[in-house]
Amino acid sequence: MENKKSISDSKEQSKTYLKSKLLELNGKECWGMAAGSGTGSVIELFIGKKIPLKEPVDNLNLSDDVRNNDAEFSLFIQCVWRLDSTKKVICGAWDDNSCKGKMLKGLKLLVNSKILCVNVSEPAFDLGIEFSNGLSLKVFCDQTNEKDKLDNYSLITLSKTIIVESDSVIRIEQMMFEKRP
Repeated sequence: MENKKSISDSKEQSKTYLKSKLLELNGKECWGMAAGSGTGSVIELFIGKKIPLKEPVDNLNLSDDVRNNDAEFSLFIQCVWRLDSTKKVICGAWDDNSCKGKMLKGLKLLVNSKILCVNVSEPAFDLGIEFSNGLSLKVFCDQTNEKDKLDNYSLITLSKTIIVESDSVIRIEQMMFEKRP
């Protein structure tokens, strides 16, 4: 019985930690994004303080900010997502992700916008992220196949990575090195 209590406590602690870190995104600027051809529906948002890199990332498809900086937080989304305005759907995970495609055009609208509110819906830990420019990013945790064990999304912080795995199990990993703001 004692083991079950500690496992349950650990799950509860992971859930609380995820929610607390997601709340820290409120008021922070999304200053960069990575997506496009070769990444499928996977996207990454760079949020909060910019942390200069010693050497730029060698990928000319990324913005100068993303090539030259790491982020206080990054949200790496591998599951289904959709970006909405108050009046229409802007783009989603399965849209054209070419250079001039609907996906990249839409996601670029998030750059230089502040996060107003992050909502977490249980039990799956779906996200609803409201931005200062009136856009809303919806993240749907659809990875449930135990055989494939694919992740839904990861929140990467200065010291830890919080992963919402298949079946919305939360795993927390310590970074091998800490980012320095």
